[in-house]
Amino acid sequence: MHGYNIIQSKLAVGAGKIFGMGILKGNQTQLGFLYPKTTDFIFAVIGEEMGFIVSATVVLLYVLLLTKAIHVAKTAKDDLGSYIATGIVRNIIFPCARKYRYDDRIITNNRSSTTIYKLWRKFTYNEFYMYRNVVKYK
Repeated sequence: MHGYNIIQSKLAVGAGKIFGMGILKGNQTQLGFLYPKTTDFIFAVIGEEMGFIVSATVVLLYVLLLTKAIHVAKTAKDDLGSYIATGIVRNIIFPCARKYRYDDRIITNNRSSTTIYKLWRKFTYNEFYMYRNVVKYK
């Protein structure tokens, strides 16, 4: 089934509601429906077991860390401090924007690149037949 883990992670986050089900009491994670609970889908585990409030706090802490690191990178007195702060921002943002890998093994740089690729193929396909004369018989 395509997207099984994504569907299960959405169910897990939705099941957590506001306050969560409690630590080690989540249905999707403890019963094995959301298998990689310590790797890619750790946010789904947090959302199910601890709820929306803790999940929103985690997101806000990431945003706070990013804004603080960008501020430090802009106002650093030397280049080394700016490079370190920029590296922190890079290491947080790039994994979020990494290549998406779908269940059918298609790897794209972002979600819109498949559309761009399809448009490019359509353009190059039509380019070969641009100068072709089409004769219709009655």
